[in-house]
Amino acid sequence: MKPLFVAAALLFAAPALADEMRAVSPLEGYACVNLSLPSHKMRWDELPQAKAEPSAAAPVAGVVQATVLARYPLVVRNGYAEIILYTGQKAWIQQSLLAARNPRCRAVLMSDGKPGIAGS
Repeated sequence: MKPLFVAAALLFAAPALADEMRAVSPLEGYACVNLSLPSHKMRWDELPQAKAEPSAAAPVAGVVQATVLARYPLVVRNGYAEIILYTGQKAWIQQSLLAARNPRCRAVLMSDGKPGIAGS
């Protein structure tokens, strides 16, 4: 019974392994930008929220990670910089939370059609 189970598991796992995520092209007009936060603020429950519009009163679009994909050159409205979330949704983050561009990564389009980051 065990060999049959192992064979079935491999059969179903093989297509998933073949569909490995990879960068397929540069994401033009965006750059990797690090957040300017102290290390104790880099915990999941402390990360800043991205807004759906450039306003403090706007609904939350998502939570950002330590490196964001910012429209570059920066597009700023009302003190908020335009970013794109890893879901592909446009969002806004307070410009004051952004540090410098991250030269070790690049904004890319992934094989699933969503934005991502890749090492250079």
